[in-house]
Amino acid sequence: MEGVPAYVLTKNKYVQTDTFNMEKNLKKPGFLLNIEGDALVVLMASILNLLHKYISNTNVFEHSKKFYLIAENHMPQEINIQTLETLGNWTVNGAWSQSFTAHLKRISDTGELVIIGINPLKPYLELGIISADGKQMLQKVDVKFNRCIICHEIGVTKRYNVILDFPLTIDLSRLIIGEQLIKYDKDGYARIGIMPHFGDANSIKWFEIEPCCVFHIINCFEDNDEVVVRACRARRSIISRPDLIVVEFG
Repeated sequence: MEGVPAYVLTKNKYVQTDTFNMEKNLKKPGFLLNIEGDALVVLMASILNLLHKYISNTNVFEHSKKFYLIAENHMPQEINIQTLETLGNWTVNGAWSQSFTAHLKRISDTGELVIIGINPLKPYLELGIISADGKQMLQKVDVKFNRCIICHEIGVTKRYNVILDFPLTIDLSRLIIGEQLIKYDKDGYARIGIMPHFGDANSIKWFEIEPCCVFHIINCFEDNDEVVVRACRARRSIISRPDLIVVEFG
């Protein structure tokens, strides 16, 4: 009604990841920032974080009337949407034991969930399809990448998965020679892969594009015999580094 103030009630609670509980008991942080800085320090922080740091702070999604919180360095945590109680890690009944992308997608016609997971060691990128009821991993395939990329999102159309392969990479070996863990290679290749939902690495059709950096897809759809991908594109890396100067953002 006009003139009547509106009130919104909110509830906040930390996600009880394994490492949150560990740090809570320790009463101090149990991890180090590891994107930039001295190479040796970043290497050690990366190894420690890889072993146990779960953030779960990037996205919230629903599947089969269950709710999950997620960040890309670990599998999702299921929560009770009413109480915000953390119910535990979602492993799809043990079929998936690595990270999910934060922006997974649902196939509209079937309700199946398409996910990807990246890893600094081989296999660098795996794609999975979860059943509509959330109980089975229907597809799990190594996409056969030759590098570990930072891939924040996957696209889905009626018939295809849309895979982004851009030259923003993670490479632990770079730290050994004093370079950065995360690096954008402006001269590296960039491509978009179109893969049938239940295809494999050999079924992907790749389209080479100008090197760039894409974190978020706006939309993907089929237009007759074409797949259209609309996304937010940066001409270079959007992750900062120690030697970055303000002029570069021009």
